[in-house]
Amino acid sequence: MPTSSSIIPYLEDYNAKNKANLVWIVKVHTQPMGMYSKKVDKLDKPIEVVKERAEALYRKGDYLCSQAVFTVVNDYLGRPVPPEAVRMASGFPVGMGTAGCACGALSGGVMALGLKFGRTQPKAETGHVRVAKQLHDEFKEKYRSACCRVLTKKHEFGSPEHIIAQCTSITGAVAEMVMKRMIASGKLNSQHNIVKRLSGHPLERGVSLRK
Repeated sequence: MPTSSSIIPYLEDYNAKNKANLVWIVKVHTQPMGMYSKKVDKLDKPIEVVKERAEALYRKGDYLCSQAVFTVVNDYLGRPVPPEAVRMASGFPVGMGTAGCACGALSGGVMALGLKFGRTQPKAETGHVRVAKQLHDEFKEKYRSACCRVLTKKHEFGSPEHIIAQCTSITGAVAEMVMKRMIASGKLNSQHNIVKRLSGHPLERGVSLRK
């Protein structure tokens, strides 16, 4: 049984912060564990990792553009929303359900920005509208249009040129823009919480990161 001399730092800290009186019952040994990647040997390039994973998810057909961007950013942030939230990004590809309007990757990027900048309380000012406009302007400056129909007009939909030469690179570019926007705003740093959950998700099938 616990005694007055039995000190467990995290438990003592919890009790102090929460005015609780929890005690330990059984001591459990915790073995240190490390996970190592065959592809990534350092954490100094998280933006590049996110960009490459977004491209891979699109190129392999695991996800379409908006889904890929939203998924990799959500995973990078430690999944502030469940992975199943990607379903909300499912209607944006091919310019909103094949309508050819706003680029799906760009729409997914705006959604991803919401994970850090989005409003959670009525009338709260979070800056999401401002950073969404900044993302749009950066995208339009790079590609001269934000319209899927314009961006893909030179390629047959579903062709290798469309998938590899065009939309894969755009998907990765938007993921990169989102990450840079978050870092520039001070919402996270370049060594942020890189994918803590490492099981059962397309992101983990390609890259696990050395911690």
